[in-house]
Amino acid sequence: MREAATKAQAKSEPRPASLNGAEEGWEGEVLRVSAGAMIAAADAPPTTASEIALPAWLDAPIPELPDPPRPLTPSRPSEPDPATISPLGEDQGWRYQRGRVIHHLLEMLPQLPREARLGAAEVFVARRSSAVPIAERAALARDVTDLLDAPDFAEIFGPASRAEVPVVATRRAPDGRTEVVSGQIDRLVVLEGEVWVVDFKSNRPAPMQVLHVSQQYVRQLVAYRSALASLYGDRKIRCFLLWTEGPRLMEIPEDMLNAHG
Repeated sequence: MREAATKAQAKSEPRPASLNGAEEGWEGEVLRVSAGAMIAAADAPPTTASEIALPAWLDAPIPELPDPPRPLTPSRPSEPDPATISPLGEDQGWRYQRGRVIHHLLEMLPQLPREARLGAAEVFVARRSSAVPIAERAALARDVTDLLDAPDFAEIFGPASRAEVPVVATRRAPDGRTEVVSGQIDRLVVLEGEVWVVDFKSNRPAPMQVLHVSQQYVRQLVAYRSALASLYGDRKIRCFLLWTEGPRLMEIPEDMLNAHG
């Protein structure tokens, strides 16, 4: 029987003079390997493509992939927004700009020490509203810092709160479909037994009663509440609207939220 292959033959030779010597920093022997014979092919009949069993799924049509659910963005509802305060008023837009300035201050000032807030607010208001009389700018800065120090707002702007909190979650819609909720909560307060969701409303006339709040705003808070329920299932989730035109804080009752859930 003929062997399938011959063993490679190796022999030891002294290292050539050109490769020997202290200049190389190496001394020893070189192994040279001579090539062996080719390995003989096995005497087996060739395999044709018709003899290979193909998986059944190869000829099956490609199924249609389900469309991913479109993210529900509570802060960008598809319905028209309630009326805003006009930026073209007799005050040259200051009343409109005022709401935006308050919104930014409520986001940034709680991060600063209490003694530094008023000075920072005055600088910020001056940069954003240089055409407004100094007395009016100073009054706005004081109003915002007083709001942060008010006992009614202590928890909202306290150490247990966070600003501009992104939230992404799935929830079951009333018709049974799965919705993806994606949004950003203006202020989130996590307490021992409760979680507060606070949404700022700038440049919107504040209603005097909770029954007059736009249903669009209520549904926005419902979406945030349902998104947070999976994280804080053991705590009560309360929802608030903070109207910067005023400013006034308004809690949306739980039964009103449930009616829109």
